[in-house]
Amino acid sequence: MTPSYASVSDLQAGWRTLSQNEQAIADVLLERASALLFQEIKGAVLDENQTEVAKYIVCDMVRYSFLQNSLGNVPALEDGISGLTWEHEGEGGSLMVTDRHMRMLGMSRSRAGFSVSS
Repeated sequence: MTPSYASVSDLQAGWRTLSQNEQAIADVLLERASALLFQEIKGAVLDENQTEVAKYIVCDMVRYSFLQNSLGNVPALEDGISGLTWEHEGEGGSLMVTDRHMRMLGMSRSRAGFSVSS
């Protein structure tokens, strides 16, 4: 099972108060960002400090997604056949784990996965 590294309240505490619509969107995006990060670290067990960093990273990913999508339009979460979907208005808004994020966790990317920095 994929851990949820951050909640909507974590996102708001480090950024800004979100509308109800934004909170619904953020909840879905935080779950997806957590899943992406978990996949990127290949399911590695994080220590207490790394778990706090993971919370920051997931919130950072979602903040970036909101900023990219809200240039001119408020992002919308639509209820579709396959469930809730993040409606993009143009380019941007992707959730991504960056090399900087991996370095923050003390990990680096390699072709074989990742390595832990000592």
